[in-house]
Amino acid sequence: MTVLSLNKRLSYSRQQLFNLVADVENYPSFVPGILKTKVIPLDAFQFQSEVFFGNRIFQERYTCLVKLDPFHQIHTDSIQGPFQHLKSQWSFYDAQGGEQTDVQFKIDFIFKNKFIQRLAQPFFQDLPKVMMQAFEEQAKKLYGI
Repeated sequence: MTVLSLNKRLSYSRQQLFNLVADVENYPSFVPGILKTKVIPLDAFQFQSEVFFGNRIFQERYTCLVKLDPFHQIHTDSIQGPFQHLKSQWSFYDAQGGEQTDVQFKIDFIFKNKFIQRLAQPFFQDLPKVMMQAFEEQAKKLYGI
């Protein structure tokens, strides 16, 4: 099992960052390695998402359950696909009187196939950094600063 995390303070509100991360349908336009997504709403605070990821050599898809705790946390659990186990969590905390937000991204995963686990390990080691950078750049485009 691989557990990775990253914390960063960003100059956006919790609401802005929460909404950006919760908008899974737009991931293919700015998150590296996300090729396509499909969202199926379940209720106001959860949805299923089918995510197609990879590159020219390796492509895979998985389905996950996404649970929203508005403006505080987003939890993701894989329910189908190449992972034996995949959980991720985004957490958002007010900083500087609400003018900034401390963001924490955690991911915990293991592939079903040990060969794919070894092959994907180098890419996934940088995943928290790549994800945080993608969301920070998208926030700049949408909200300025």
